[in-house]
Amino acid sequence: MLTYSETAVKPALHKALGDIAREWDGIAPIRQRQLAAGLDLSFKYVLLPALRELLAGGDLRRVADLGCGVGELTRELAAVSGQVVGVDAAPGSVALAQERGAGVGNLSFHTADVADFARRWPGPPFTAAVANMSLMSCLNLDSFVPAAAALLSPGGCFAATITHPWFWPYYWGYAAADWFHYDRELVLEGPFRISGQATDCITTHVHRPLSAYLDALTRAGFVIDRILEPYPEEQVQALYPERWQFPRFLAFRAIKVSGKGGNGRKPFRNRLTDKPAATARNRPTPNTAQTRPASGPSIPPAGLGGLGEERHGSRRESVPVPPSCPIAAAAQNRIRSG
Repeated sequence: MLTYSETAVKPALHKALGDIAREWDGIAPIRQRQLAAGLDLSFKYVLLPALRELLAGGDLRRVADLGCGVGELTRELAAVSGQVVGVDAAPGSVALAQERGAGVGNLSFHTADVADFARRWPGPPFTAAVANMSLMSCLNLDSFVPAAAALLSPGGCFAATITHPWFWPYYWGYAAADWFHYDRELVLEGPFRISGQATDCITTHVHRPLSAYLDALTRAGFVIDRILEPYPEEQVQALYPERWQFPRFLAFRAIKVSGKGGNGRKPFRNRLTDKPAATARNRPTPNTAQTRPASGPSIPPAGLGGLGEERHGSRRESVPVPPSCPIAAAAQNRIRSG
């Protein structure tokens, strides 16, 4: 297993939204080329199928792509939706998205923080919202997730993909670092790369326990009705530098069932500690290695784009198999029990 000294991933101090936006603007031209050439295997073969499954049969009359990046997903959604709006805080990324989307009549892009966009949006509520690999880049879930809820009409669908909270730290070798604790929120930075292609660009992601995501969704008035741990098909495994031994991503679908202020359900309990999941009020105080907490057309079998596979640090030739994820099992039990 890699140790902290052997991986480029490290805690990031004093990150702000503007810092993260500048990081993504720095890599935006590279991301656009990777996505256009089909180089991001996880984007093409893992995340897109997961999103297609979650959105299939949903009401796509008005769709918001929250954290749209260079707009690959947004343009694909425009082909099967009545109206699609892409939102991102990185102006350079939005400029590239607008350039590629020019001439598409039902497509528009906005440079804004998701919470600010939700406060200023003058149009009707959206019937669906997507956050593809963007929730890990937001510093405050209790800003982003309620904004997504505010943008949706009752019964609206929120589909999202994230790095797997349990398995990603093992995949990148920092699970055993002395500064890492699964049940604490931690802002991390490292070189961005996809399988088979490295960059020198630094990007930031926030580690959170799965219970933090579930609790934020509950407080915002969502009910989660589907969780996926997607894998590439067997024939795709051969395209990767190393076989997947466990899921690297997690995808979920949540339905808005109440207005602002939550749906009255009890917070999800962290089954590792048997304590309520960290919230904006009870989240542990960061230590010196941490920062502050920061019925319409359906999706066809092909298409859909997005931000793709975010990787930090050096590629690993051998990945130790981590223990099974009790939090994911508890989440599935919670969905089944209602």
